[in-house]
Amino acid sequence: MKKLLIFVLSILSVDAYATQPLKESVYPPVTNFPFEIRVNPLSDIIYKISITNKKNKQPQTIESMSNPPLTADHLIQIKDLNNDGYPDIILKGFPVAASAINGNELYMFNPKTEQFVETEDITQLGEIHANRKNCIYVEYRKNAMEYAQDHYCWRNGRWNFIKTKWIFIKR
Repeated sequence: MKKLLIFVLSILSVDAYATQPLKESVYPPVTNFPFEIRVNPLSDIIYKISITNKKNKQPQTIESMSNPPLTADHLIQIKDLNNDGYPDIILKGFPVAASAINGNELYMFNPKTEQFVETEDITQLGEIHANRKNCIYVEYRKNAMEYAQDHYCWRNGRWNFIKTKWIFIKR
């Protein structure tokens, strides 16, 4: 009976997300931030980000997927990760490898094209964190007993792999 109740509650919670209206949201305004960012849910898991350069009105669209809620404040982080004076975007994705760690996408601002470009330098899918000037780490689940952090630093216009740090789960 307990298993049946848990199953019914899980179906109802998924159904509750499915019946939520798909509503556009705007990334919270940041002082002197030169872009307007809007999130438009296309389905229960797919969303479109519309980025407009306030200076030249040049639009850009990025599509991705994540768990609800598909709102700007839940899905987007704006940080200057490489300290070049321009904002970079981290998009929240689905949890990876049956863990609580989300797979993030990193978009770096290219000042020449004035567009955000997805980085190809990061090999693992996981949560992206800034850990010191011009450096980040990507945390991900390696297997049932281990997590790992791949460390990168920004040099010569790209993310360069530095090291992997292993985190063992104690039982």
